[in-house]
Amino acid sequence: MKKGATIVVCVCLTLLTHGHFCKGESMSKNGPNLIELAKQKFGTLTEAEEKLFQAFANGQLADFSAKDATNNNPADANNWGPERTIKSEHIAWLCRDDHASELVAHNGIWVKGARVDRRIQLNGAHISFLLFFDKCALPEGISVVNAELFCLSLPGTHTGPITADGAKVEGSVFLEKGFKAKGEVRLLGATVGGQLSCIDGHFINPDGPDGPEGHALNADGLTVEGSVFLRDGFRSEGKVNLAGASIRSNLECNKGQFINSDGYALAADRLKVGGSVLLGNGFRSEGKVLLVGATIGRTLDCRKGQFINPDGYALSANGMKVEGNVLLRDGFKAEGEVRLLGATIGGNLDCDKSQFINPDGCALAADRSKVDGSVFLREANAKGEVCLLGGTIDRNLECNRGQFINPDGHALCAAGLTVEGNVFLGDGFNANGKVDFVDATVQGYFVWTGVDSPEKVELDLRSARIGTIQDDEQSWPDSGKLFLGGLIYDEIADGAPNDAKTRIEWLQRQYDEQAQSDKEQFRPQPYEQLAAVFRKSGRDEDAKKILIEKNKDKARLTKLMLSERSLHYLSGLIIGYGYRPWRTVRYGLVIVLFGWFLFWAGYRADVMTLANEGEDASGGFSAFIYSLDVFVPLVDLRQASYWLPNANHAGKVRILDKFNIPVSGRCLRIWFCFEIFAGWGLTTLFVVGVTGLVRT
Repeated sequence: MKKGATIVVCVCLTLLTHGHFCKGESMSKNGPNLIELAKQKFGTLTEAEEKLFQAFANGQLADFSAKDATNNNPADANNWGPERTIKSEHIAWLCRDDHASELVAHNGIWVKGARVDRRIQLNGAHISFLLFFDKCALPEGISVVNAELFCLSLPGTHTGPITADGAKVEGSVFLEKGFKAKGEVRLLGATVGGQLSCIDGHFINPDGPDGPEGHALNADGLTVEGSVFLRDGFRSEGKVNLAGASIRSNLECNKGQFINSDGYALAADRLKVGGSVLLGNGFRSEGKVLLVGATIGRTLDCRKGQFINPDGYALSANGMKVEGNVLLRDGFKAEGEVRLLGATIGGNLDCDKSQFINPDGCALAADRSKVDGSVFLREANAKGEVCLLGGTIDRNLECNRGQFINPDGHALCAAGLTVEGNVFLGDGFNANGKVDFVDATVQGYFVWTGVDSPEKVELDLRSARIGTIQDDEQSWPDSGKLFLGGLIYDEIADGAPNDAKTRIEWLQRQYDEQAQSDKEQFRPQPYEQLAAVFRKSGRDEDAKKILIEKNKDKARLTKLMLSERSLHYLSGLIIGYGYRPWRTVRYGLVIVLFGWFLFWAGYRADVMTLANEGEDASGGFSAFIYSLDVFVPLVDLRQASYWLPNANHAGKVRILDKFNIPVSGRCLRIWFCFEIFAGWGLTTLFVVGVTGLVRT
């Protein structure tokens, strides 16, 4: 029989449990034969035993239920009388004995409301018909190790341990509708051709052979051709182990309860699922949930799921590969660390409106993860570090309106992160702690606007590479909490502060001048980068303002010797550190004009005399040309070489016929020397300023 047809048959047989059973008259002739064969095997049969064999031969339900429905609870099976007790050896004989098996109708073994006295041993058996126990009690459980079964259904049955290592089930396994197991349910290396359904099943083994790590459901290496349903009332107390399991369709755990506070609530490392994994919509785990190295063909959906393990990993999915989206959103809550280290996600990592609570460590760790879509942390609430260290995001990182709280460390660590699209940290984004984008690469926009409580955040962009910066003044961190060393960006967005004065204030937010530290805070690169951006946009004057401010801040924040500080100050005052060389012309003109007045007064007071007696001074004396000749080096205007202030003379000059101004030849000689040195100095500074030799 084909596997698809087998699944249909199992479903149909399950529906028959609601009262629609085929009586199969053609099979009725097997009843006497099977009873006679049983008598030969076991001797005299009780009325209940004859009823059992007759029903199996006729393809009917062996119904041992009491007429009073209140007496049909398997939890009270110890109070059921012998009329409701069947022997495990009878079940085993029907399944193992070739002659007995041939007399069992194709419907198989159907039992309701009975108690089986001992453990059913079917190891290695080949069972071609259905095993169905409805609301029965199997206190010592069942063993089908390496057996081959058509279908196994235990709806509403209470059982002890179930051992099915290496079992091969052609159809489905139903452990549902109030099913309850006390002890380990083992399906190690088993194969199920249909589905494994544990809907509303309870698996209790909190104190198994490994202590608190006792297995409630142990399906290491299980292969299921259909889906696995651990949902809608499913509850485990103890470890659920799906390590290395292979599920062709879905693993559905919505509204499931996985309780193992001291260990693994759900261990599914190396799990392979062709469809989706659903751990949401009422899912709750108390203990670790492990998906390390898992492969999921479609979506990991944890919407509205709760993962509770405050002292450790709430969800660990390191190295996980998901072809579609990972949805940790819309009421998702984790108390404990969520780990996605090295995960590969084909769609989006969507954590909108989620809670990550681990205040003493990482709340969300996705280091080195690769996301082909976007990462959404919009309106997310994280208490503890959110870490995206060294990850890759092919589209956007969006954290608008997110709350990232970790006052003693990193609120958001994205060092080394590569984002092919944009980064949005705004519109009510709030970080209490350090936001770290050191050495990150953002190809598009880095948006830092509308940030709540910016005084509580540190923003570290050292060595980051960004396409476009979009920010606002109100969102800038306080002084000493902004780190820009090595930051490279292409442009500043329209609408962001874009004038030199405001951007200088932005650069100066790097420094906490009140902090007592021996470490130099000054870094030249952020100024040079901003100036380069201004030059690229054709704003050379703003670029010069930035570079001049760089030199001022260097003098203010760097420890310099007195001589260095003096030269640095003069360079800034006279030629703007090489970016304002034409200032020398202004200073030179002032000196020349003042010298013009002094030399004119000296000539009128007879202080200016010929340098050599008898020289031809027929050209006369021109105070302006004389001052210019003294000031400008390497140029002879035939004035300074003919006339000199006589240090031995003194006189007075009358101005406006009102003021008599004394003129000293000695003072004029001093000015003469000063103007010569000033001329050489300013001319030299002009040359080196124009050529850029002193620009730093």
